[in-house]
Amino acid sequence: MYNAFLKTARYTSVLAFPAALGLFAVASQFIPLVYGAKWSPSVTPLQLVLFYGLVRSISRISESIPLVIGRPDVGFKWDLVLFPIVVLGLWVGSKFGLIGVAAAVTLILGGGSILWLGVVFRLMEWKYLGLWESISPALLSSLGMAGLVYLCKFFMLKVDLHLHAKED
Repeated sequence: MYNAFLKTARYTSVLAFPAALGLFAVASQFIPLVYGAKWSPSVTPLQLVLFYGLVRSISRISESIPLVIGRPDVGFKWDLVLFPIVVLGLWVGSKFGLIGVAAAVTLILGGGSILWLGVVFRLMEWKYLGLWESISPALLSSLGMAGLVYLCKFFMLKVDLHLHAKED
């Protein structure tokens, strides 16, 4: 089961990580282009929630594992603990608007997803290193891609500013 989990995590990360980090890198151009300038305030919330999506894409794979080994109580207890924290976090986040809600979702549910992976790995007596080895190529290459996109955006802005300064 461990090897199947790691293989699924590897394939999932190859699809999810570049998509999420790529969208993160171009969100400030993508949102106004696709939805219009009035949607520009949604860029930061989108970027926050994309980090949750990264973690969730991997933790989602592990949700059925306690059920498979005959331990449905694990997920039930987890949900009992997490639910009031989510409600409280969303209430607090709502005091800070859409960005606050997005931050609450990312921190609580993203953090909860990481902790859930810890619960499953401990329950199954799995090694964390195997997960890192499975997802690190996609994560590191996606981070590199996002970094290059930001560098390109930075240099394009510099060139654009330089060209406009010469016109004046």
